[in-house]
This record gives sequence, C-alpha cells and structure tokens, in this order.
Amino acid sequence: MAFLSETFTAPSFYLFIALLMVPIMLHQNGAKDLKENSGYGFMQIGSIYLALGGFLDFAEETTYGAFLNDLAVGHFNIDDILLVAIYAPAILSIGYGLSTWLPDIKHLSEEIERRKTAENDLIDKLQEIEHLAVRAEEANHAKSQFLSTMSHELRTPLNAVIGFAEMLRTDYARDNLDKQDEYQQYILHSGQHLLDLINDILDLSKIEAGKVIIDYNRFDTADLVEDLIQFQHIHIKNKNLDIHVANEGFLIISDYRVLKQIGLNLISNSIKFCEEGRRISISLSQKNNHLELIIEDEGYGIPADKMKSIMEPFTQIERSYSRTQEGSGLGLSIVNKFTQLLDGDFILQSEEGVGTKATVIIPLPYDPYDWDPGSDNPSVL
Repeated sequence: MAFLSETFTAPSFYLFIALLMVPIMLHQNGAKDLKENSGYGFMQIGSIYLALGGFLDFAEETTYGAFLNDLAVGHFNIDDILLVAIYAPAILSIGYGLSTWLPDIKHLSEEIERRKTAENDLIDKLQEIEHLAVRAEEANHAKSQFLSTMSHELRTPLNAVIGFAEMLRTDYARDNLDKQDEYQQYILHSGQHLLDLINDILDLSKIEAGKVIIDYNRFDTADLVEDLIQFQHIHIKNKNLDIHVANEGFLIISDYRVLKQIGLNLISNSIKFCEEGRRISISLSQKNNHLELIIEDEGYGIPADKMKSIMEPFTQIERSYSRTQEGSGLGLSIVNKFTQLLDGDFILQSEEGVGTKATVIIPLPYDPYDWDPGSDNPSVL
C-alpha cells in the first residue's frame, strides 16, 4: 500500500505515464494512418528513451528506487547521468526524426490534396460528360424530329410538282388554258417551297461548318426593306396583310446578304403565323452606332413553354403530325446564328394569341461616309 501511495502522489509518475503514451500512440497511429520512414523510427526510439528517463525519475523518488540517488560516475550524479545518457540522446533522436519525417508528411499531404483535386476534376468531367450525353440525346431527338418533318415537307411539294406536271401533259390540260395556268402556279409554289427548305438547310450547315464569311459593303436600309417586301410580295398579297414600314432610309456598312437573310426569315415567320388581314410592322433605325431591326406581327404568338426551345434547330411550335404550317423549323435558329456572326443580339418577345416581336440589334462600327470599298480597314465610328 505504501508503494501505491508513493506512486499516485508522485508528480513524476504522471509525467512518466504521459511520456510512455507518446511511443505507444506513434506506434498505433503509424501502423494505421501515418507514413513510416527512418525519421519516424528515430521519433519512436527517442520517445521510448524519454519514457525510460521519466520512469527512472519517478523510480528515484520511491522507497524502492532510492538507491538510484546513490549512483554516481565520477563527479556525475543520477540526474546528470539521465540528462547525458537518456534525455539528450532522446531529444536529439526526436529532433532528427522530425526533420526527416515532417517533409515526407508534407509531401503526403500535398499528394492527398492533389488526389482530391484530381477527384474533383474527375467529378466535373463526369458531369460534363453527362451534360454532353443529354445534349447528344436532345440532338438525336431533334434529328429524328427533323427527319420526320422533312419527310413530309419534301415529299408534299415534290408530289405536287410531279402530279401537276403529269396533268399538264393530259389532253384535258392541253385544251384548257385556265387549267394550264392553275397547274403552273401550283408547280411554281411547290418549287419555291422546296427551294426555301433547301436554302434553310444549306444556310444552317454553312453556319455550323464555319463557311459563312462576313462581307461588309455600303448600302441604304431603304433598299433592304424594299427587297424584303418584294421577295415576300406574293405571300403578303395572298393573305391581304397590312405591312407598315417605319424607315426613312440611311446608309450603313454591314453584310447586306446576311441582313437580308435575317429579315426574310423573320418576315416569313410573321406571314406564316398571321391570319388574313392582320398587320405586320417593319422598323429600321440607328441608335448609338447600332442598327435596330424590329419585325412585329399580330400572329398566333408563341406559347410561354416553347420560348426557351423555339430557337433550337428543327424546333417548331406545332407537332409534326398535327402541323398546319409549312417550314423546316430552322428560321429562328438561322436568324439567331446569323445575328451572332454579326456580333449582334436577337431578342424574341411573344404572347400567345397576341403576336410576336423580334428585335435584332447589330453593331455598326464603320463610317459609311468615309469608307473605301477596296480597303480592308474602313474608318471606325
């Protein structure tokens, strides 16, 4: 009992227990989580020496270890012996171990961080692949929809051309000039429709392939509007549409062909989805070195749930099997892509049952009054 009493009342006992726990924990954690090397071994040895020194310090304070106080080597007593033989080597061993072990731990930490970064990159790549897979599925669906639509759109006018051409060869048509004129009109309309479809597909394929080259030239916006209306004159007349133009005419430098294609697609859409006698407004103005083209109609309008997807290729408002309007579903997509080629913005606003407003804003960086057609560097406004 006396020994136990001495043990639990001696402060050096608790120091010994604390020092003893160090090599034990190093051994256990080293075997599980920590990186072991020569430096780690020196740390273990040094910590064992410290524990041994702590034990001897504790022992000399007990009755049974009192003889240690009488130990001496020359002029050195037990405390000097412990300092020189145990504590100093232990501290040196631990110091050397730390200097060797910690850099390896740092490298290990960096490797763990690198692997975490690589893991995060992999997760990002997987998410990107998943996103691309969704886009590919959407593209595949769009392609299927396009083929379904085109099979109808191409066959119908082709059958009409062939059918009415054959009827022109009949005796009935040869003897009836009115019928000849009617059949020719049908053939002309069907041929024009086929040409429009093919032009849409070719325009989109050229844009996607990067084959469209912007060709700047000087022209009057009045000529552009006149061309747009003249090109759609027959369709406007057939539906008895009211065309309102707000444009006084002014010179600009841009790509006439691309702007004309943008305008034709927008007007064609407005005509297609307007009932007879409705109004279509065409406005051209210049604001802050930008051309603003606005085409507004009183047509059917676009449902709110279709606004996000309407400018995707081959997307149409009506389903392919219930469609009442002709077209490839490429018009707005082509407008959007042509506008981007001119570094502009395409804004589409629509309300179902009210109408649609399409706004195209194109930058005009060049001065039309100080421009040499043969120069590669027109004057910037």
